[in-house]
Amino acid sequence: MLPAEAVGPLPHGRPLLIVLGQVHEYSCVQFPAENRLLNKAVHEAAHHNRPPKPMSRRSRAREVVLQILYEDDLNPTRNFAASDDFLCRRLRHEEATVGFARELLAGVRRNRGELDQMLAERAENWSLQRMAVTDRNVLRLGAYEMLFTDTPQRVVINEALELAKRYGARQSSQFVNGILDRLLRDTEKKQ
Repeated sequence: MLPAEAVGPLPHGRPLLIVLGQVHEYSCVQFPAENRLLNKAVHEAAHHNRPPKPMSRRSRAREVVLQILYEDDLNPTRNFAASDDFLCRRLRHEEATVGFARELLAGVRRNRGELDQMLAERAENWSLQRMAVTDRNVLRLGAYEMLFTDTPQRVVINEALELAKRYGARQSSQFVNGILDRLLRDTEKKQ
């Protein structure tokens, strides 16, 4: 396949595409019919490399919390004040959103041992240490929100899947879905 790279929307709002070093707007790119590979590359770039959809405030809070949990995992001696400063700046000091994010972050940190144990029991043939750091922290965040908050459990799973798709590997969302679904079924059985 010939190289085609999407460059997302520019200030005028029209997405651009670079094909063989030349810049084209998606809407005006059409090559001769005999060049099917190039037309296919243009079509795929136009439809698969679109900028992400806008996130809700709570989704954005979850995303920032995931970033901090990822850093906590790799740097356990990190200063919590620096994490809070990062959280506030990334969420533009919006009081309700920052409060929600702080609650999630503190809850995951506080219950990490219990969450890890629950996740390890449901991750067949996987230890938490073998999991990708991103997947492990998406699972911790999802499990905490599912077990300790009032957020509807299906919403929690959907939000976790979006984070896994955005930050994880190709199979991350399926992996996260399987484990959180087992956790959901187990908690429903206990009730």
